[in-house]
Amino acid sequence: MATAIGTYQGAMDGSLQDLYTQFTQLFAADWQGPAGEACDEARRQWNQGASEVKEALSRVGVKLGASADRMQQIDRQIAAGM
Repeated sequence: MATAIGTYQGAMDGSLQDLYTQFTQLFAADWQGPAGEACDEARRQWNQGASEVKEALSRVGVKLGASADRMQQIDRQIAAGM
């Protein structure tokens, strides 16, 4: 599960970068001054939100991994007692 989450995070980073690159190519020349600054601020906020999502996914992955390890340990204990 942790590997799948890491793969998703990498794909998300790549997609966000591609989106911003395309957006910049389309509109960067037109947006100067306050409009350009607002766009940069929106991107900063977007990236902050994406970072928070990735951090939450990482925590979920760690907890799921620990739960899977615990379940395997319990299964082994049950099997040993049979």
